[in-house]
Amino acid sequence: MVSKWPKTYKDLAWLVKFRLQVSSTPALSGVEALKVSAGILNAQLAFKNPEADYLSTVTVKNQAVKAQGWCVVTSNRLLKNLD
Repeated sequence: MVSKWPKTYKDLAWLVKFRLQVSSTPALSGVEALKVSAGILNAQLAFKNPEADYLSTVTVKNQAVKAQGWCVVTSNRLLKNLD
């Protein structure tokens, strides 16, 4: 991954680990699945362009999309107001 996307992953081992974790599926089910942070790697997804956003629907899996933006909570105060 580092050799394919050097601008993204150069000197960022934690980002490679994160990408591998989010592109894998736990091999367990039920309560046990909640205790693991990774599982069986989806190599096709892991090696896609890390600079792009991907969307999965019922009919299409991991389609590259152009997202306008993401909703992100930036304050604990906002989280408390949502309760």
